[in-house]
Amino acid sequence: LYNIRVLGLGRKSMENVGRTNNITLIRTKILKGAAMTAFALLIGHANLLNGCFPAAVALITYMVSKSRVNIYFVIPVLVGIVPYMSKGYDIWGDVAAVCICACLFAMTGKISMQLWQTAVTASCAEIVCVSIYRLATATVYKMSLENLFLSSLLVFSFVFVFDVFFGTIG
Repeated sequence: LYNIRVLGLGRKSMENVGRTNNITLIRTKILKGAAMTAFALLIGHANLLNGCFPAAVALITYMVSKSRVNIYFVIPVLVGIVPYMSKGYDIWGDVAAVCICACLFAMTGKISMQLWQTAVTASCAEIVCVSIYRLATATVYKMSLENLFLSSLLVFSFVFVFDVFFGTIG
């Protein structure tokens, strides 16, 4: 208060500073949300191993395990995956893995899990969802065991990549 009186800053000018900071904070949060939505859409559109989407599963796993509010990023991820259905890809195993990981980590948000446990859980969900889908639709011949395990290994490693990525950008 001493500096305010000495510098001649009145009460009104100090109130405007608080409002300016609030407006800047709101704009920053809106921009961050828009950038995250665009990033989730691009990651959902990343097709690896001829029809697998391990980066999408890992992104949703990481985001939802950090905060339940991030479950809304499932929508742009799924919007990124769905166009591959018209190209003849079998997307439903990965769509199920994304949805199951989102629900699982949203429900278990209070349980403290280390990052490697989260990554193993997401990898297992990927294997189980894709395997059940392939068995249910009699398309087991379209995916080899090597691709299935490589896909789960990619999910595992992408969780750590996203941890490093989001750790550096804040």
